[in-house]
Amino acid sequence: SKYQVKTDADDFTVDFQTVAAQLGKPGTVIIDVRPADFYTGKKSDEAGAGHIPGAISRPFTEDVITSSDKVVTFKPTAALAAAYRQLIPSTNTEVIVHCRTGHQASQTFLVLKRLLGYPNVRWYDAGCTEWAARSELPIVDEAQDVFCMLPADSFIDVLQERRRLAADQALGLHDQRVEAVGLDHIEERDDVFRADVGVEEDVVAPVL
Repeated sequence: SKYQVKTDADDFTVDFQTVAAQLGKPGTVIIDVRPADFYTGKKSDEAGAGHIPGAISRPFTEDVITSSDKVVTFKPTAALAAAYRQLIPSTNTEVIVHCRTGHQASQTFLVLKRLLGYPNVRWYDAGCTEWAARSELPIVDEAQDVFCMLPADSFIDVLQERRRLAADQALGLHDQRVEAVGLDHIEERDDVFRADVGVEEDVVAPVL
């Protein structure tokens, strides 16, 4: 066949690395379109309950109207535009939408990209099903009292350092310090790893 495959055919999806790189950085809005109880962690079908740090809750059902005879239609464009102006600073803002496995978020992607004309919308199609299953990624569970605090702009470095520290401990090198990421103190208690870093903006992260 002489069919030419477009190299930019899939320029609207992102992977978990791309999402993780945006955490704690200004200029990107992450929208979680799952029902509110799944966002807060009250309910969960995933490996871990809760939401991606910094994500905003906007359930996909808020964009539609269901009639008495169960016909589902989009709300008027003006109403949708007004609602999303409250969440997204400008039409040029980078936006990432996600749900569990991409189905619900595909509707929000359509609303933002096609109905409202936001040009920089991308779709994290693997969603919370993938995110919660990866123990190296942080998750905010608003229904949980025990959590770990890490600075939003360095949690990946901390998690990588934890892997190295674990490897050192396995080799009997117990005195290794985590100076590479500038931590002042590391305390282990039960299954909780808390890094006291002296910053004001923190996110929740799991223990490796």
